[in-house]
Amino acid sequence: MSWFSDAWDSVKSFAKAHPVLTSTVAAVATFVAVAAVVAVAAPVLAAAAGVALTAGAVTAISVGTAGVVSGVVGYMVGQGLANQPVTAKGLLVSGALSGVISLATLGLGSVLSPVVSRGVTPVIARIGLSEATTTAAARVATNGGVGGILGGGTKVVENAVTGRPLFEGVPQATATGVGLGVAIPPIQNAANNAVARVTGLPAPPVETVRAPTPRPQQPLIDAQVQGRYLPDRIFMDYIPKDIPSEGWKLHISASPEHAGEVADTVLPVLRDMGVAHKIVGNVDNYVNVMTGTQTGKLVTIYPESPAQAKAIVDALDPLLASRGLTGPVVSGEMPLGSSGLFFGRYGGFTKSTVTDPATGREVPDVRGQMAPPWVSNPFAPSGTGGSSTPSSTSGFTGALPGGG
Repeated sequence: MSWFSDAWDSVKSFAKAHPVLTSTVAAVATFVAVAAVVAVAAPVLAAAAGVALTAGAVTAISVGTAGVVSGVVGYMVGQGLANQPVTAKGLLVSGALSGVISLATLGLGSVLSPVVSRGVTPVIARIGLSEATTTAAARVATNGGVGGILGGGTKVVENAVTGRPLFEGVPQATATGVGLGVAIPPIQNAANNAVARVTGLPAPPVETVRAPTPRPQQPLIDAQVQGRYLPDRIFMDYIPKDIPSEGWKLHISASPEHAGEVADTVLPVLRDMGVAHKIVGNVDNYVNVMTGTQTGKLVTIYPESPAQAKAIVDALDPLLASRGLTGPVVSGEMPLGSSGLFFGRYGGFTKSTVTDPATGREVPDVRGQMAPPWVSNPFAPSGTGGSSTPSSTSGFTGALPGGG
């Protein structure tokens, strides 16, 4: 049995070298074990006593009981590793505080999780994760965050009341709170399933986080021409021929209420001109996904040449201007024409670089730079030789003269 003795000595050495981690792991492990046992046993015992418990009540009993026991265990482990005595007052205070924090995390997590879910859904949608994954991530993040804040905050208050250094034990309390919070959603599932087994009814879904109610998705392409577009993530692509690797990329902006009218105005013209372009497939994605630096990029156009880029602006900008439509400014791009909806910059279409013709080398496509210094401005007024291309947004606030 020498191997067991050696292993135990190694465990004790690690625990003494990492007391915060050890006590935190002990508390969280105890919480999970006790909560699971109570969640399974409580409905059975209640049914035997003729008492009907809801899944919510079982969850609260499980979380509260486990919180108290885990607080006691965490306190005892921490005191033992620090060679400090275990007192009845310490046991009562630690158990009570942990129980209150656990129940508070359960309650606040249920209230805040829908808010967090609405906040993270647009972000998660960009990387293609499912709604179920988004919901689960929001639940874990919310409960863990709330638990950590309550655990650390309560410890600070406790230290202030007892006259101890204000931040003594706060990292451990915060880590424990996070661990308890993250463990709560599985406990809710266990409680639901246990009650379902006792009552014979289907287990209700855990609704700590409710996925945002989807709004009607207003398509931005007529059904008669949708077959000419290829789905591409949240976009619909119209690529009648190969596009250049770089050039003057144009964007057309629109407010959500004007997105449909802008699409109806510009898409038929772009198709008739045989110009490659893409459009956000529906208003819902335009509002919720195209945010930050993507704001306003309703339609993206890939002209074959600088001359075609100018021809596109000349053809479409008067149509948009005549309708009095509005849209947000596209960040880091120069405004074109008079409608307030056209923006553009020179950059890579199919790559993240541009080619320096003097050296033949690829150089980074710098965001915020309207065009590399060797590129002429096709939207400049006649007679300037295309020399008015700004290199950045600095000092350039109005529409380009002669741009539309």
